[in-house]
Amino acid sequence: MKRLNDSKKDVSQTTFLVRGAARARACAKRLSALGDKERERALVVCDAAAEKERAFDCFGEYAPERVTFGQAAAIALLWKYPPALFLGKKAFDPEDGTLKGEVRPVVAFFGFDETVGEIFKALVSTFVATEKKGGEICERRIPVRFFARGRQREQIGETPYSDAAKRLRECGENKDAYYELPVLPYDAATVKTTDARAVASLAGESTFVWAVVAHGNRERAGKIASMLADNGTEGRVFYAAKDGEESFNGAIGFDAGARCAEFFLLAEKMAYVRNLVYDAEAAKGGESYAKALDEARTKWKRLACDKVGRIKRDSNLYAAVAIRQILLSVGFDCAESGEDAKDEFDAIYDAGNPRVRDGNGVIVYDNATCARKSLRTALAVREHVRWNAYMLASGVSPATKEEYRTVNKNVLLGAGRHINLTTWKGLEDFRKEEARAKGTDEESTDVQRYDFQLADEAAFILENSGFGIVRARSC
Repeated sequence: MKRLNDSKKDVSQTTFLVRGAARARACAKRLSALGDKERERALVVCDAAAEKERAFDCFGEYAPERVTFGQAAAIALLWKYPPALFLGKKAFDPEDGTLKGEVRPVVAFFGFDETVGEIFKALVSTFVATEKKGGEICERRIPVRFFARGRQREQIGETPYSDAAKRLRECGENKDAYYELPVLPYDAATVKTTDARAVASLAGESTFVWAVVAHGNRERAGKIASMLADNGTEGRVFYAAKDGEESFNGAIGFDAGARCAEFFLLAEKMAYVRNLVYDAEAAKGGESYAKALDEARTKWKRLACDKVGRIKRDSNLYAAVAIRQILLSVGFDCAESGEDAKDEFDAIYDAGNPRVRDGNGVIVYDNATCARKSLRTALAVREHVRWNAYMLASGVSPATKEEYRTVNKNVLLGAGRHINLTTWKGLEDFRKEEARAKGTDEESTDVQRYDFQLADEAAFILENSGFGIVRARSC
């Protein structure tokens, strides 16, 4: 696709930062003073207390978008410090981006709070691994360990991912009612132990530890970082720092204040451009293509107004943040400056399965593209694994074939069900059954092609968001 004109890529917003109920009320007054269109573009970033106040939420059709500092901080953390950055390009097979068998990453959370919950969701939604089994690409489960006590242990069990994981296990008791069920992307367990014993157990089961300490406890984070080093275990330990990034005894304090809200706007911009890929592919050529782009901004804003729209909108958000991890797994990266490596990436990415574009620059897909063995297909399979993971992290579980046939898909999604929460083979089975049911051919009934679009248009999304593809550097 061609680079967008500035008017079409403009998603600038008025930003309000709110901490506490009093500021929430003041924010409501400021929002009331804005015109409808200005208010429509407003973004309110708030802490938990302000969100509960909800004083800024009563604006009907023109309600401003709202995000918590926790979600903004989590998204910024996973973009700047993704696990793939520290694993390095040698950890992945350059032919298909799969994680090498001898590489054993482990994720650890010491304690639990609202921000840790958001980080866990962002992690699951952006970083997944695949491996080769019998010549096929499939999920590689990553261990995640929560070291927590008391009420925190209960809170972990109440996360949307935990709820969806439980329902997924229940689905396994009646497999015939579903398309092939996916595998949980993370092997999550909650452990009650001391920090010293926790570090020892992590050292025993991993080659790299990516850890977060709750409540911005930098002293605890520094001690854990030191213990990992003393155990000879490679890893990175993070903690939330409200006054900007810092470091403490080898631990990294990631920004959990106003600046992470600024990054959220950039991530949302990437997500919006990523959403255009859907519109462009669905409205190929002529006036319908131009109209789709013109209407995309209004459609994008409208998605924030209900639960189903929010799931769809955040799907684009986490997909955009995942682009960096996709590039890192095949020896590339993205940056605001540096030597451009797009042509080099294109040559590797298109080998054996090249992208074909129409006169508008929109990629033309067919089922042969989805079946051809290539790096491009391997990354599409991994993208589907990541989308599955995002859905589970959002509390969504597989829908039965009967539910899909009898319930509107948006109603179904609102109830936390989706028919395409299945394996790559399950998508093929869905395509075949849909074609039979509708009396059409399989070429016009497909759901795998969406999974190609993120990597296919990575350069387009990045370019329209101020980034370029560069070669990966050693961390």
